[in-house]
Amino acid sequence: RDLKPTGPMMRISESPSPEFRPVYLRDGSILYPLGAPGLRTLRRTKFSVVGKPSSEVISAPGEDVQQPTVGYPDGRRLRVVYVRNTSDTNIWKLRLDGPDGDVEGAAAFIASTHADETPAYSPDGKRIAFASTRSGQWEIWNCSAEAKDCRQMTRLGPALSRNPAWSRDGKW
Repeated sequence: RDLKPTGPMMRISESPSPEFRPVYLRDGSILYPLGAPGLRTLRRTKFSVVGKPSSEVISAPGEDVQQPTVGYPDGRRLRVVYVRNTSDTNIWKLRLDGPDGDVEGAAAFIASTHADETPAYSPDGKRIAFASTRSGQWEIWNCSAEAKDCRQMTRLGPALSRNPAWSRDGKW
């Protein structure tokens, strides 16, 4: 078998994230997970003799697809099996009051069906900034100190937005 390349080398992904475990299909296309950790989707890239390769997402956004493998159980129809990692991180509150540090029970505070992490109170304590995947990507959000009126503050896309911090005057 001749294992020499049949054409020029070409990039199939512009993502800065590593693609894990590509799977080669009978038609010459490849399947691979693509995206930031926790947000990977399953993509298929098809190659043609002329022109650029075409790429399509074939899983729902935010599924965090990992380790795909394929099989042809009846010899014809393609079956794909993959690992889906799920996690739901939320921001909790705990009240410590009084000279003895009395504790009032912990409770979910800023919660959604997506990841909500790295909270930061504003200097005046009236707002909380945090990172979340509510938009499908890691972005910075903020809401009132009562966890109401949450709104997205950044739109950086695939660049990971994490660990918000406030300016000293609380305006930024």
